[in-house]
Amino acid sequence: MNMKVFLGIVVILAVLFGAYIYAQPEPATNLVPPTQSTSTPPVHNTPTPPRDIEPAGNSGNGNGEEGTTMAFSGTLTCLPHKGTGPHTMECAYGLKADDGSYYALQNLWEVNSSLTETGTRIRVEGAVSDPENTEKYDIKGVIWVVGAVKI
Repeated sequence: MNMKVFLGIVVILAVLFGAYIYAQPEPATNLVPPTQSTSTPPVHNTPTPPRDIEPAGNSGNGNGEEGTTMAFSGTLTCLPHKGTGPHTMECAYGLKADDGSYYALQNLWEVNSSLTETGTRIRVEGAVSDPENTEKYDIKGVIWVVGAVKI
């Protein structure tokens, strides 16, 4: 084989390899290490609450009673999206209460920064408000957390 043909083949292979690498999706660098259970959805190392709300002096309990702090037990989970359309892969942390209802959790990591693994049984206390009309998660309410412990 002459040298020009050999170099031509090397160049073609290098171009094909570069195109293959370029076409690959960006690796997820912000996911929890593989020590997390494979039965739970992927979660981020730096959790972000689903949306920012102000505590507004215990803004209610979702039933129209203002100023009430309530306690809930359940499982820390990724909140389900509304509807059947396309969904993103982010994990908005929330609580699946023992009655099956889902709640967004605001202020959770300021109260207890160790509660980051989905599937963990927790008890939270806080003021509950109704979800916004534009809420993209299928939740019953939003809890402004004032206390949270693993159970």
